[in-house]
Amino acid sequence: MPIIIEEDNRNLILFFVITFAFSWSLWCPSLLATMGIIKYRILYDLLRIIGGFGPFIGAFSLTLYNEGVTGARILWSRAWHYENWRYLLIALFLLPFLNFISLLMAVVTEGIPFPRLSIWNDYMFILVDFIFYFFIAGPFQEEFGWRGYVLDILQFKWNALESSLILGAIWSLWHLPLFYITNTAHTNDSFLSFTFAVIIMSILLTWLYNNSDGSIFVVMIFHASNNISNTLFPLNTTVLGNVYYAILLDLVVVIILIVYNYKTLMRKSSEMGIRGYRKYERLIT
Repeated sequence: MPIIIEEDNRNLILFFVITFAFSWSLWCPSLLATMGIIKYRILYDLLRIIGGFGPFIGAFSLTLYNEGVTGARILWSRAWHYENWRYLLIALFLLPFLNFISLLMAVVTEGIPFPRLSIWNDYMFILVDFIFYFFIAGPFQEEFGWRGYVLDILQFKWNALESSLILGAIWSLWHLPLFYITNTAHTNDSFLSFTFAVIIMSILLTWLYNNSDGSIFVVMIFHASNNISNTLFPLNTTVLGNVYYAILLDLVVVIILIVYNYKTLMRKSSEMGIRGYRKYERLIT
């Protein structure tokens, strides 16, 4: 047991070194251009997108090194399975629903007209937008690493809630350079507020991951749904919309922590169906 834990610690540290080094080095030109140290080039936007693949690179490079091609194929295959339709539907519709309810509450309490949802006039645009968010705006770039690789190791050492808090804090820190680069989704945002939101999202992602037998696809769908929700229902057009949304989201998390076992974020603590747990059980035995 101690040897395995030591080996996992080393892999975890290596993952973060690879992920942060890859992403931050590719984001560096955009940061230097924002600071006026170098001239802006459109190439920096491409580098910024590629830099988002840091968690992907970290997960697959270490999986290939430790488990070979077979392990990498297993990791890849976990991104395209969903054995429980209920959690897939939750991943797809929960956050848009909360955004809609929050927008409706803001409209009613503020006495303003319901904003015109121009994006809904073109359903194909919604699909294209979702695919864009899925592949190059976070989910595909990140979830192989954060949930597919790191979360399994963390949950081998800590309970599900503790693992979510740890991963959420590190996940937020990884985004830090983007707050100082112009024309990103985080420009002019509060990093402290973002960190709190990411930790809340991390708990929800762990809950979905654990209850979908470690499906990376389900968490990628949820991640993409989060990114597009405010585009579908623009809370920023109201004063209180984001406040209502934060309250509703926190309420959902509290309910989940009460109904589900916080140590596993699963309905039954005996249900150890997470693929990562199975993998480590095989190593131990």
